[in-house]
Amino acid sequence: MNKFLFSILLAASTIVMDRACSQEISDRLQGDALYYEANRLMTTYIETNELKNKYQFFIDEFPEHPLIPDACIDLGNIISNRPYQLGGKEKSRELYHKVMTASDIPQSDFRVWEAKFRWAATYTHSEDNERITMKICEEIIDAPNEEFTLPEAWLVQNGQTQRVSDLNRILEEKIYRLKRVAAQSYIYVRSRHIPREDIDQIIDFLHQLSEERPDNSLFQEFIQRNLQMEKNRLKERTEMDNK
Repeated sequence: MNKFLFSILLAASTIVMDRACSQEISDRLQGDALYYEANRLMTTYIETNELKNKYQFFIDEFPEHPLIPDACIDLGNIISNRPYQLGGKEKSRELYHKVMTASDIPQSDFRVWEAKFRWAATYTHSEDNERITMKICEEIIDAPNEEFTLPEAWLVQNGQTQRVSDLNRILEEKIYRLKRVAAQSYIYVRSRHIPREDIDQIIDFLHQLSEERPDNSLFQEFIQRNLQMEKNRLKERTEMDNK
């Protein structure tokens, strides 16, 4: 191949690569705009179907976008918060499972952990499947914080590179909240058999749970918080009985 022909082919391939790169950047920016608009609207009183449609449009139009796991979790949460909707639980489980089994993100990605919990939480009120909830909640409660990693997709938002230190702080807050709700769900499922009015038995049970994980400071914090609430309930009831 002569040098002239080689230079033409090289130039052509460079143009194709540049166009592909430009298209990828354009798709990323368009997808970011759609996702963050839908995410912002979650904090407003927008009509639920409109919000669902925005997320579903993003998922359908940008299936390779790195924020698809985030959108699946958000949409799953919207649907699961409408338990009366026909097929809602099955649809939300499908969305969470899509994140859990995604091949392009590591299992340590925080979004996988969150999807696991959300998926398990759909079984919380099903006594036949409560072992699913307990198993996943235990995994989350016992996992060291180092096993929850920062999603790479969060490093760039709307074309702007984010500060890793800020993102790590946000991740720490999210891990704390996830462990808190996992602990609450775990305590709820484990104590389901105890009548709500039997406060003494609930307190004894919480002490028993505390002994199961004496070295887990975060779990102990949640247990103590629940113990204090039950002790306050007991005090209020005693005061009412003495009137």
